[in-house]
Amino acid sequence: MRQLSATDMLMLMLDSPRTPNHMGPILICERHRQSGEPVTFDEICDGVADRLAQAPMLRQRLVTSPLGLDNPYWVDDPDFDLEYHVRQIGLPKPGGWKQLCDQIARLASRPLDLTRPPWEMYVIDRLDTIPGVPGDSFALFIKIHHTAIDGQEGVQLVNLLTTVDPEVTEPAASLTRWSPRPLPSPWNLLLRSVASLPQRPLAAVNLVGRAVPALARMGIGMLAPDDDAKSVSVPFSRFSGRISAHRVVDAVTVPFATLKAARARVPGSTINDVALAVVGGALRRYLLEHDELPDESLAAAVPISTRATSDVGAGGNQIDGTRVSLCTDIAGDVDRLSAITAATKDIRTVRVGVSAGQLSALSEVVPGQLLGTGLRAAAELATRAKITTAGNCTVTNVPGPRVPLYFLGCKVLSCHGVGPIQDGMGLIHLATSYCDDFTVSIVADRDMMPDMEFYAECIRDAYAGLAS
Repeated sequence: MRQLSATDMLMLMLDSPRTPNHMGPILICERHRQSGEPVTFDEICDGVADRLAQAPMLRQRLVTSPLGLDNPYWVDDPDFDLEYHVRQIGLPKPGGWKQLCDQIARLASRPLDLTRPPWEMYVIDRLDTIPGVPGDSFALFIKIHHTAIDGQEGVQLVNLLTTVDPEVTEPAASLTRWSPRPLPSPWNLLLRSVASLPQRPLAAVNLVGRAVPALARMGIGMLAPDDDAKSVSVPFSRFSGRISAHRVVDAVTVPFATLKAARARVPGSTINDVALAVVGGALRRYLLEHDELPDESLAAAVPISTRATSDVGAGGNQIDGTRVSLCTDIAGDVDRLSAITAATKDIRTVRVGVSAGQLSALSEVVPGQLLGTGLRAAAELATRAKITTAGNCTVTNVPGPRVPLYFLGCKVLSCHGVGPIQDGMGLIHLATSYCDDFTVSIVADRDMMPDMEFYAECIRDAYAGLAS
């Protein structure tokens, strides 16, 4: 039985029917193995079942402490039902890229059932007219709650499900029959909660006094910014308001060589700098077209993994964050990359709101549900008052494998994914690499971005502006 950390608890409390806080990879796979045999849905279910022993979190659900006195716990689900979690659907005709994006957007808009292990896998058939994809291919969309994993752990989940050898279709580890551990009784949970109360001393008032300003900056914008943070402002934009329950998704893939060409234009730039410059260029083009470009540069919230190598595969969240100017006030694409490259050398101290350490310390003296409710209320007030929060959008870069992967012997043709959006930041970009490709996946609120296809074109134009 493992208790949610402070950061995990925050991820849980940000969840609502309008703001479901889940994420997950999307793999497009060939239907046939190297032998020529097609993989069936039953074989996919069996393959997932074979790997559950290597991912205990997939058979665990949350139990809540009585009266909300303490953070919830992960426990084995005695009623775990794989058939509930793995589902098969098909695209409507013509089965093209737009139909796939629309289907994933609908799935991403639906909250997960948090009374069960919080994940679902969709096997999506009838990918008939996607360029470069054989007509009998299928997509895997794995939707999992952010409480259970962060971006780095999402990569580990993909690694668990796939291999680099097309002939290896079975997990390497020997498997034993799974037997769920007994559920804790409400009385046991209550005793654990009561036992933790003496650890919340009156001296914690000092800690709360130090942390509340940081929480305010996280929930209702940079009301009292540090000196380092003043250099990165967040103007109000169409993505700064209260989001709806509906999503739009897309993804733009370019050859990895395109990024190398862009980096060569600005010595010292990184792949992450190029990704930020592309997003900045795309937002500038998009907002200019809508006559909404602010005079001040837009800013991105950038998650930073704090996970040690020894913690890989442990589940949960180990992340911090920073805020970066996207330099949307600069017209030239190469000039924008130069400015971002110069700025990112000094952003390590510019943090968004509350740090992981502050949040962890605060959770020791404030019940998790109260802390999460306060943050959610602060964010709600901020959007209603048109106060900007941590950024205009999120940009996260999670490097992927540079070698081909195989799912049950079927070649994985491409990898991208979806991530959550929240009030105040109704747009997220997930950058990842796979083989010789680099992909920026985009998720936005449907009302804030009703023309996602145009924004995807803006992403492509921003790449072209950097590489040419």
